[in-house]
Amino acid sequence: MKIFRMTLSFLSVLFLTLTFHHPVLAAGNSIVHYKETVIPENQKVESVLVLGNDAVIDGTVQTAVIVINGNLQIHRTADIKGPVLVIGGRVEQEKGAKIGEHILSFYLNDPTQNSLILGGALFLGMWFIRLIGSILLIIMTVLTGMVVRNKLDYVKEHMNQQFGRLLVTGAITSFALLALCVLLFISIIGIPVVILFVLGVLCSFLIGMSLLSKEIGKQLKVMDGRAEWLVLTVGAFTLTAFMNIPLIGMLVILLIIWLSLGFTAKWLLEKWMSRKKAKTLNEG
Repeated sequence: MKIFRMTLSFLSVLFLTLTFHHPVLAAGNSIVHYKETVIPENQKVESVLVLGNDAVIDGTVQTAVIVINGNLQIHRTADIKGPVLVIGGRVEQEKGAKIGEHILSFYLNDPTQNSLILGGALFLGMWFIRLIGSILLIIMTVLTGMVVRNKLDYVKEHMNQQFGRLLVTGAITSFALLALCVLLFISIIGIPVVILFVLGVLCSFLIGMSLLSKEIGKQLKVMDGRAEWLVLTVGAFTLTAFMNIPLIGMLVILLIIWLSLGFTAKWLLEKWMSRKKAKTLNEG
């Protein structure tokens, strides 16, 4: 568990590093340096990441200390409440220093081997994140399919009859929602509305995933007579596997989003027209 938390902290801080082009980042009281770094005794920071150089900790670090291709010195006045990860360097710790969790250190004399370790760690980290995301997507798809299973035939009928129209409608709707979300995101008041839009798109996407997963599962002869949740699981697994293929996966995701949004927009329009018609009849 501690190794997992260390790796997660490492990937999080590294992501912040790659996001900003400036060599020094001091956002949220976190420090990212490409040069030798010293945290004084009376200084308190959120996290420290040093790339290709040494670091000296005398002060307090709340989250994590990560040093890559450099040495780390932890003096007796240091108070590190989170994990410590050092790749390609040595760790020197004085007595009296406070370390909240264990220190994880990988050191090899050959810089090339250090780079291979770093590259392998990044690859495994990204692979692990994609694996967890895929598993969650499969679970959410199956649960959504079981909840709306009585409605999937209705969705399928409309998608078969108006596939092209729904695809175009979904594409237009997606661009309109994107533009609207960008405008709303500028103001703090509009952020909750953006969140609602995102949740709505996610629900629509999961319904589309459930429909396609069910149809894919039915095409497999080995699934004849099987439980519906099992058919959904096999179909969702197959569809998610395609979604993880570069380029093809992006096209599959885009297709599902557009079809789902197209159907949702059509369904909402029909509901609005029906209520408007009923209101007109009541008033008449």
